[in-house]
Amino acid sequence: MIKSAWGDNTSSYFLVSGTSFAAPVITGIVCRYLKQYPNATPSDIVGFLSRTNLLNEIINPGSSTTPNLRLVWNPTKLNPC
Repeated sequence: MIKSAWGDNTSSYFLVSGTSFAAPVITGIVCRYLKQYPNATPSDIVGFLSRTNLLNEIINPGSSTTPNLRLVWNPTKLNPC
């Protein structure tokens, strides 16, 4: 589930799910990373995404093969080393 702006005022939100909401969030995080590291390789990006996952924060993630990871923008984990 992704908390998304919703409605006609600045404090409304709605919890939505699916790749149509997840893909733009991931794209935005990757874009922010590439702004800091424009020469990053795909491997660098995967490493950054792996470092910024939060484990076991998803309620009812689905099948037992679904990883229970939540990706967040975490600028403290920008350093590719």
